Amino acid sequence: MADILGWIVGAILEAVAEFVVELLLHLVWQMITWPFRAAWEWASRRFDW
Repeated sequence: MADILGWIVGAILEAVAEFVVELLLHLVWQMITWPFRAAWEWASRRFDW
């Protein structure tokens, strides 16, 4: 019984950890690419491509 409970808790913790890591990677990617997206939007409005 304790083995099954430990496996379930481990699986839940692993899923939460994976979600947090992917969320942090997404936020870092957004911070890195934000200036380029903003510049592209400005240029698109400015030069009316």
